Amino acid sequence: MNLVLLNNTAAHQLVPATTAAAVHLLKIIKTDIGKTFWCGVKNGARGLATVKNISDAGIEIDIDWEKAVPAAAPAVCLLLGLSRPQTLKKVLATSAELGLQKIIIFPTDKTDPSYLQSSIWREGEDEINAIFCKAAEQNCSTAVPECLRADSLEEALSFVPVGIVFDIYENGVPANEIDFGVPAVFAIGSERGWSSREREIFKNRNWRFAHLGERVLRVETAAAFAHALALASIKNWRNHQVLQ
Repeated sequence: MNLVLLNNTAAHQLVPATTAAAVHLLKIIKTDIGKTFWCGVKNGARGLATVKNISDAGIEIDIDWEKAVPAAAPAVCLLLGLSRPQTLKKVLATSAELGLQKIIIFPTDKTDPSYLQSSIWREGEDEINAIFCKAAEQNCSTAVPECLRADSLEEALSFVPVGIVFDIYENGVPANEIDFGVPAVFAIGSERGWSSREREIFKNRNWRFAHLGERVLRVETAAAFAHALALASIKNWRNHQVLQ
């Protein structure tokens, strides 16, 4: 944890002793009076907190909030075919850590029907938010992506402009030769890839096909690989700012 997410931008706050953040600060980081750590508000300001007091109630902090506007999330959007719950959680976590604006999850023709009954699909808003917030705390960034759920590929496509669809079985171009455009929008299928029907839908909407090489990759590997290429395409790393 490199940043603690708070609920507001008050200059003086208490991190309650019962929270995971307080436990981490006290037991893992072993913070003490006078020590500092980064904090922030979800999709908002970031600041440097100084520990003023530690008691049974928690950690009292004073915060020097940064005046500069926090860096926005990279202009990347991922359309993700619904996969097994554990795989989905891995993709959500890694995508949020790499940084993006939006993830849209939808069942594909080859999605196992049992995945539609999983808790993270049906009632996973709090769980997904927790995954995203944990990623933000790891990143030392307050930017948290938006997550949408669509009932079909057609609905998912209605939320985004034309992008890149990755498919090892289609005669696409190597991903490293593609200019993703801005925003960089790309689609990764669920396990077993895309159906012929879905390929036709992408083609009819002028999506470009690409591949990530000759190897058949796991969903989580393909998503991370494509995401890194998208970040490179939009030259996201040129915006790097050194933490002070």
